[in-house]
Amino acid sequence: IRKMSKLKIQHMQANLRRDTDSVGKMDPYVVIQCGPDKRTTQVHTDGGKHPQWHDCFTIAGSDDTITFTVYDEDVGTDDIVGSGVVYTSAVRSTGGMSDWITIYHEGKEAGEVYVDISLVVDDTAVLTTVYPSAMPTYAPAPAPMYAAAPAYAPAPTYMPAPTYMPAPTYAPAPGYAPAPGYTYVAAPAPAPVVYSTAPPGYVQTSPGVYSLPTGTAPAYYYPPGPQ
Repeated sequence: IRKMSKLKIQHMQANLRRDTDSVGKMDPYVVIQCGPDKRTTQVHTDGGKHPQWHDCFTIAGSDDTITFTVYDEDVGTDDIVGSGVVYTSAVRSTGGMSDWITIYHEGKEAGEVYVDISLVVDDTAVLTTVYPSAMPTYAPAPAPMYAAAPAYAPAPTYMPAPTYMPAPTYAPAPGYAPAPGYTYVAAPAPAPVVYSTAPPGYVQTSPGVYSLPTGTAPAYYYPPGPQ
């Protein structure tokens, strides 16, 4: 619950550059409008370019803007001196304002108006939040619809494995006669080499037989035989 704040406007004055009277001084007054709220100050007779107004207004401030329009009271039709705008959101965010605002006429500056706006809590206007007595009833979520599983063809029937005849029983392999025995005849011993003379370093020990003296290394020659 939050109490709504109204806007209090007072202590207004102006410095005007535009003069709508060619003879004498202007008689200015201000029309204040914010949404359906409309207020008009008293006329400052002969206020000229520096009028003052001592009116005090309280408005709801339900619109986004407050428009201040300065008029010059004349016989017949009143002339517009100029108008300016104040944003209510800026006033509420800062807790009020006391400043000069520029007014314009046909796109040109016509002067400035000093405004004093403050917040006033309205005890009779209360913003309340109304909750429903019961929570809304929602329809149950529909059950998801799934497509039926596809029907598959039955598994093929295979022929049974063939029955083979048992392996034949073969007669044992015939026995072979043992290999004939071979008789090896020993080669005859070669005839001893008979040297006519003793090889160098050898001594004859018997006819045709030569040997090295005891303690002497043999001498080898190729080809064998007397050297």
